[in-house]
Amino acid sequence: MRGDGGLNVTHSSYILVGMGDTASSKPDIATLFLTATSQQGYFTADQARQHGFGWSLLSYHVRHGRFQRVFRGVYRFRDFPS
Repeated sequence: MRGDGGLNVTHSSYILVGMGDTASSKPDIATLFLTATSQQGYFTADQARQHGFGWSLLSYHVRHGRFQRVFRGVYRFRDFPS
């Protein structure tokens, strides 16, 4: 289906493509957390994309406090124990 603004939405596979967001699957916070666990709560933007978090969803979670942006391309789960 094609919506306003050139956004393509495929409902059956939860793939959203538009404005540079290329998430390849439904976001999976649990597996991203497992990846971050072995890295003291840190993860890269590329790792987030591998778990279904495109740029806009990653930014959303930073704005709403779930993730902290450490520096460009590196993030941390806010609630990960220090």
